[in-house]
Amino acid sequence: MAKGKANKNDKNVKSTTKEEKKVTETKEVKKVVIDEPVKVQKPKSKYDFDKKSIEKGIITVLGAIVFLLAIFFVSNKITDCDLGKFCDKVEENKKDVNPLLAEGEVLDETKMKTLTEINYEEYEKALKSKKTTTVVYLVSDSSYWNQYETPILKSVAYNYDLDIKYLNYDNLTEEQVAAIEKLNKNITKETPALLIVNNKKLVASQTTPLSTSGMVSFFTDNKIIKSEK
Repeated sequence: MAKGKANKNDKNVKSTTKEEKKVTETKEVKKVVIDEPVKVQKPKSKYDFDKKSIEKGIITVLGAIVFLLAIFFVSNKITDCDLGKFCDKVEENKKDVNPLLAEGEVLDETKMKTLTEINYEEYEKALKSKKTTTVVYLVSDSSYWNQYETPILKSVAYNYDLDIKYLNYDNLTEEQVAAIEKLNKNITKETPALLIVNNKKLVASQTTPLSTSGMVSFFTDNKIIKSEK
């Protein structure tokens, strides 16, 4: 009987040991499991767009717009001849066609007076002079109209024996240019300007291109050319 009891107890012990082992294994398995929600990727519909693709598309469109604007800007500059000495190349085949001349009018290149170049200090001296009235011609390499106005001015200076001084904007500082432009708000580097100065004052100015007759009238009205009686 004692032996039988012992055997029965042994079974109970073995059974208990198995159950404990099961629990232990279960606990160990639970420790390994990562408790994170499972992400299920939904299938993309035809209306879903990739954010990066949209950004790339926007950048591409903006780049194209900037490129087109740059081409437009440069083409306008070339057309308006605002690129300095590039004007000479653009218009070299149109030198014989001066839009400021009257129909049928031709300038004689052998009858043109050389203009006297001055620097800014000489310009200031002429501006302050009380005794002498000076005609100053403002020019710039970036001026489209300079190539048309200059030969007319040289021709008029020859025919009326005028002493014309010219001052090149491109040789001046920004401060000097600003000081000149204060004399007349319409003075710009883009258009040749004729100034008549005396005694620290701007006696008269012409800030738009002139034809031959227009230039003669301007000088006559301001007593640079004596009117014929």
